[in-house]
Amino acid sequence: MRYRSSALLLALLSCPAATLVAAAEAVAEPFQAPPAQPGELNAEVVFNVLAGEVAAHRHQLDQAFAYTRKAASQTGDARLAERSARLALFNKDQQALQEVVGFWVERDPNSLEARRFALSVALEMGSEGEVERQLNELITLAQAKGEDGFILVARALSKSKEPQRSIDLMQGLVQRQPEGREAWYALALLAAEHKDFSRAEQALQELLQRAPVWDKAISLKVQVLLGQGQKAQALQLLREAVSAAAEDLELRHALARLLVQMEQYQEAYDQYQQLLQRQPDNLTLRYPLGVLAMELKKFDQAEQHFRQIKDSRGRRDEASYYLGRIAEQREDLATAVDWYRRVLGSEFQLQAQIRAADLLARLGELEQARAALAAAREQWPEQAVAIYVTEIAVLKEHEFSAEQIWQLFEQALREHPEHIDLLYARALFAAAQGQVRQLEQDLTQVLRQNPKHADALNALGYTLADLTERHQEALGYIRQALELKPNSPAVLDSMGWVQYRLGNLDQALDYLRRAAEKVTDPEINAHLGEVLWVKGERQQALRAWGQVLGEFSDHPVLRATLERLGVNAAEIEQIKAGDTGAEAQ
Repeated sequence: MRYRSSALLLALLSCPAATLVAAAEAVAEPFQAPPAQPGELNAEVVFNVLAGEVAAHRHQLDQAFAYTRKAASQTGDARLAERSARLALFNKDQQALQEVVGFWVERDPNSLEARRFALSVALEMGSEGEVERQLNELITLAQAKGEDGFILVARALSKSKEPQRSIDLMQGLVQRQPEGREAWYALALLAAEHKDFSRAEQALQELLQRAPVWDKAISLKVQVLLGQGQKAQALQLLREAVSAAAEDLELRHALARLLVQMEQYQEAYDQYQQLLQRQPDNLTLRYPLGVLAMELKKFDQAEQHFRQIKDSRGRRDEASYYLGRIAEQREDLATAVDWYRRVLGSEFQLQAQIRAADLLARLGELEQARAALAAAREQWPEQAVAIYVTEIAVLKEHEFSAEQIWQLFEQALREHPEHIDLLYARALFAAAQGQVRQLEQDLTQVLRQNPKHADALNALGYTLADLTERHQEALGYIRQALELKPNSPAVLDSMGWVQYRLGNLDQALDYLRRAAEKVTDPEINAHLGEVLWVKGERQQALRAWGQVLGEFSDHPVLRATLERLGVNAAEIEQIKAGDTGAEAQ
């Protein structure tokens, strides 16, 4: 039987036992390593190494550890000691781990990895004296190697199951070197990772007294403030820090990122522009600038940024996607499709393919559009339902027959039986077709799977209120939806409409006004105007309709409402003109 060769075994077999101990690094090492154990490689050592590897390959960890530990004892090889320690760790044998890590440190006392293992074992099993010794020796070794020992200690202590004990241990180390900024930083970082923000802030206060413009300290202070939900204070701190150290690019970058997080896009764009002025060849800055320019509708600037990076390997697909979005904004649909087709990877590939299909449909290439969506379902089967929903939307938008749309729903549900999203989408289409029975059947299936599907509860309740006389039943569904989404304009509108259908005009008006305050929507305003009209508040009704008539004059619910009540557009325009004149005076 053949076994995979391990690098460890090959290294072992290629040199005599006297040279197994790794050469010391070319730095001043604080701990004296023991001499290499004498002796030549022999058959027993080879057997133990090979047997250990085979046992590990078979997941027989007890045997793998026993063989490897024996080989480590025979040779004194630190690498075999490390291998033994990792096997003991995987095997969750704490006693064996403690023993073999001690041997590993003995054979390679200047190994940071060995020291980190030793500290972890001491924290888990050792006495306080052993923990203190390992902490001090790890810091000594790290500093000798030019690394930040306090950070290494903080990383080890961050894994402790006793957060307060670990913070206290770090506090003790810091008090022995109170002037060292690295020590205070490590303490603050450890406390923050353990969510002890009070002690983190205390450590940061000490740290910033010693290093008031250290970008790492300021950035950590910002993270501590954000961890406590104090976004405004974090932003103010970064603004002050950038003002005091205008050339510190790390701080300015941190400020730009926080501004994006807080959706202050114009100021974030300005900060990234200043970063680009200082680093004009830094293409990585072009991407956030392009995205922010898109958000701010600065399409010319966005195009410039994305064209700068469209040929770079790191952002080629993202740049192509956004260049497609820009072309789409300009109604240059053919160019947009071309850009979307260039997106060959990244998280934007599926979205690009869907957008390209939609644009092909708008260009009249409906068969190409549907073929592209079918190909997308093949490529991303986990997204097939979402792609089906998109294709259905394309068919509805381009006035395919109801029969064709029903057929597509049937195909989708054959492939994905009782899928909630498909059932919900079909229910809404059924409502638009006036097929209440189909809607009720589909939404009942949705609610059977998820009784707290607020949108399904709302859709079912609204349809029953609007198209049937089952108003009390409708009220029950809408009440459940409102409990789940108390601030939803759509649900507030449904509650207002069912109250109107029940004859409760004052309650209806209250809900509809609350919905209209949250969003400008032609259906909500159509309902609000109708209730006002029925109550005799006709000028207020005309104003409600006038708010949406210009932009949504073709909306079917708004148009049907005005026709049913015998209201013509001239009456609405007269009220709007009078209001405009009064405002001008």
